[in-house]
Amino acid sequence: MKSILHIITKPTEILPVQISDLQTEIGYEVSVVDISQAESDADYRAILDAIFQADNVSVW
Repeated sequence: MKSILHIITKPTEILPVQISDLQTEIGYEVSVVDISQAESDADYRAILDAIFQADNVSVW
């Protein structure tokens, strides 16, 4: 199964949510990481791990 990671940089973006919903319906394994409101102590190592584990990464 193809895994897709969406990284959200703007909280008002609706398109990534619509696309990730569609991709989930198709059968892809979809993860969404919202860094638009990340605090200074956010665990960016976990995000980096998710990037390298995904087959496809989209940044919005």
